[in-house]
Amino acid sequence: MIIPMKVLMDAVCRISYMVGDTSFARDYIASYPDNVIAVNLGSDRKKALTFDIILTSVHEGSSVIITNDGILELRVRVKDGALHGTAMVKVNAT
Repeated sequence: MIIPMKVLMDAVCRISYMVGDTSFARDYIASYPDNVIAVNLGSDRKKALTFDIILTSVHEGSSVIITNDGILELRVRVKDGALHGTAMVKVNAT
């Protein structure tokens, strides 16, 4: 018996919560056609979010660059180039 499968093409998950009088939200966005998983962090109060960002990899063929438009990019190639990928981080402080 063959069971047909449906493929989820896009998904959004939102988590929101309050700490004291400050509200926080995390949005996770996934798109199969675009090959993207993205996270958006937010707060209703300025300077309520503070953190450090470090991109690293255990693979020897990896590099980290900062692009002209302020994106931090981790490029990874697994041994012999069998797999490769890119992780990107952009901070939009508003």
